[in-house]
Amino acid sequence: MCPKRPVGKFRRNHELGTTAGDWVAEVLNLGYANSALMFGALLAVAAVALVLYLSIADCAAARQQT
Repeated sequence: MCPKRPVGKFRRNHELGTTAGDWVAEVLNLGYANSALMFGALLAVAAVALVLYLSIADCAAARQQT
């Protein structure tokens, strides 16, 4: 017996993300592979920015404690 597929917000968000990638690929004529690379690069930039922000905030908090 197969497990049930997830329903609710996760499934809708996943479909929205897929639709956004397909739309960008078709509207900008990038193709699906290049569109996936572009979205991956955007996510990587956001992840790096978050790590840098958290490290700066941690250093600032440590300075205030001393």
